[in-house]
Amino acid sequence: MYELETGRFRTLQDFLRADAAELEIDIAQYPIVTEDESTSSHTDPYFLEKKTFGASVKAGGVTVSFCRNNGFSVGNEYFIDADTYETAERNKGYGTQAAAALIGYYLELGMVPLWETTQDNLASQRLALKLGFLPVEQYPVFTFELY
Repeated sequence: MYELETGRFRTLQDFLRADAAELEIDIAQYPIVTEDESTSSHTDPYFLEKKTFGASVKAGGVTVSFCRNNGFSVGNEYFIDADTYETAERNKGYGTQAAAALIGYYLELGMVPLWETTQDNLASQRLALKLGFLPVEQYPVFTFELY
């Protein structure tokens, strides 16, 4: 787990690309449970109607990266998820821009992000460090595949 060192956080403006005029960065409300996840019989109906804020980056009108509060929050801290969907769009700074936009939005509301990733997700770890997060704790994380 990583905590944001707000003094090290670089704002969205620090990460804007030269071609930023061709990009759209939007902050909006999104469901906590995605449409794909909502079809599972294991999803608690309580969460199906819950929404949270996220930031999307669109290039050419297509969403290429997304960062959102994943719905887990305690006090003024929240966890975020970030993803750049297509492999060909990775390492172009889209995820950085989405995360910086969302973090900046929540910091203005007095909310502080926490970053959680697996040990083998080096791209996520690099992004966290780039944004100003520092590792503070390690614990086991388990994944389950539901059929």
